[in-house]
Amino acid sequence: FKLARVGLGALGVVSEVTIQCVEAHKLVQHTFTDTRAGVMSRHQHNLAHKHMRYMWIPYTDTVVVVTCDPVEEGAPPPSAPVDELRATEPMRELLLQKSPQTSASEA
Repeated sequence: FKLARVGLGALGVVSEVTIQCVEAHKLVQHTFTDTRAGVMSRHQHNLAHKHMRYMWIPYTDTVVVVTCDPVEEGAPPPSAPVDELRATEPMRELLLQKSPQTSASEA
């Protein structure tokens, strides 16, 4: 809304804002790494997810891909949350690969 107030010339006068909310829902998140070429070849497939994002790691050919999809109603609940070490393993491996001076215990 603050942006709309600043850009009055482009949007006119904003006198009312309506926000549509959705009911609370559970999401299942998958995080993995891929190459730029892999991301480009699977981009259309990745668009099928409810939410997704790419995070390119500068100076590498590595892209972190995060996808989120709602858990369907009536489906069994997702498994227990993944522990932090397992969830960050691809990023730690990349760090160790790109920074030989970093030890595994520091990553």
